Amino acid sequence: MAHLSMLLRGAVLFAIALAVMGKSPTRYSPFPRHCPLATACDISRVIERLSALEALIQRPAGRRGLHVFVKSLTWQQAVDSCRSMGGRLDAPRSTAEYNLVLHLLRSKESPIRLWLGASDIAKEGTFNYVGGGGLGFVKWSAHQPDDFQNKEDCLELRKSYGYLFNDFECKKKNPSFLCRF
Repeated sequence: MAHLSMLLRGAVLFAIALAVMGKSPTRYSPFPRHCPLATACDISRVIERLSALEALIQRPAGRRGLHVFVKSLTWQQAVDSCRSMGGRLDAPRSTAEYNLVLHLLRSKESPIRLWLGASDIAKEGTFNYVGGGGLGFVKWSAHQPDDFQNKEDCLELRKSYGYLFNDFECKKKNPSFLCRF
């Protein structure tokens, strides 16, 4: 997966270089054919196209269930990323799913933190899934949730807490997140 992402970024850089040099991009380029210079292009539209392409590449083809993605995002960015791939940021809903997530984390070189799809943004102390409904399965770390400094509203798993649930600041980035397809 990382190789595909690097390949995609390399292709984008190549297309930008062609556009800057005034060369005609190929028909597969994200730039419009009439765009001789990258600065003349609608960059936001290009970024949208690339994001959609990257989402298609990253989404596990034809596989349903829980998938860990290694990408540093805020909680809301993780919600949006899962949604763009046709899934949702989610959390384990049973002991079996929790054990599956632990297995997935071990196969991803054990990221130190992982966003889960629940928060108490709407009402402090009441964690709800991104798609709605109260958090049913919980595996809280000791003394959690603690809403440290009144800033922690989003659910994560943290390696230093034994991959148990923890509330964390939504606006900070975590290196990975969990999507359900």
